[in-house]
Amino acid sequence: MDTQHLRQKTSQNQTGGRAALANIEESKIREVANAGMGVKDLLAFWFGEPDQVTPDFIRDAATRALDNGATFYTQNLGVPQLRESIANYISTLHEPIDASHVAVTSSGVSALMLAYQALFDPGDRVVIITPVWPNLTEGPKILDAAVTRVPLHYEHGWKLDMERLLAALTPATRAL
Repeated sequence: MDTQHLRQKTSQNQTGGRAALANIEESKIREVANAGMGVKDLLAFWFGEPDQVTPDFIRDAATRALDNGATFYTQNLGVPQLRESIANYISTLHEPIDASHVAVTSSGVSALMLAYQALFDPGDRVVIITPVWPNLTEGPKILDAAVTRVPLHYEHGWKLDMERLLAALTPATRAL
């Protein structure tokens, strides 16, 4: 690493990291969740997680795996048997898929970030119809992509202004 690059990195760290991260908008979903957690008689629709505890058979399988020493790194794309099971399941719902086309990540957000990294370079332009889950607009920003939002408007139901959408699309648009 050259000295100038190292100085730039050090300067960024002293000011709180990359500028792209400083401009990330905080999730209103998180704000609502923090205010509502622990409140009785409130329907928790904030994270998209179930309102029931993970079933016993899944928790038992996780416990058995830990008891059997399955505490080490796996292959980058995930445990082969799990990838095969997922491929088989997906194949029953859609067209057949080979396990070599399945990757297991630690979370949905991790999967999205991998997709963003595969698609976007700094400066790429992304057009996103809003409202959407905040991570869909903020993830590309982390990679220094330029995000343009095209909001739906409410007029006897949610409507997309196609002219506004088409005007937002340019030859530099990498993704919609």
